[in-house]
Amino acid sequence: MVLGIVSLSNILFSFVLAGLSIPLSTVLSIIGLVLGFKANKERKTSQATAGLIMNGIGLGLSVLFTIAVIALIVAVFNGYFGSNSYGYRYLS
Repeated sequence: MVLGIVSLSNILFSFVLAGLSIPLSTVLSIIGLVLGFKANKERKTSQATAGLIMNGIGLGLSVLFTIAVIALIVAVFNGYFGSNSYGYRYLS
């Protein structure tokens, strides 16, 4: 459950750090899911289930943010945000 909390907090800090903590939260979420499945297999507790849920949410959000960052980078480099209505390009 701790890895899920750290993973979700890293996703929130990724807005401040411009996407630098997204790979860290992805790795922490995967490790937390593996440990959560092991703990849930041994003994079904509410903490193991909460850890699985939080790590699943963290992994899903980190994947979505990774796709969004990649799409934004591609859009910026292809010049989608660099032209106005007169055809002049700002970024070229």
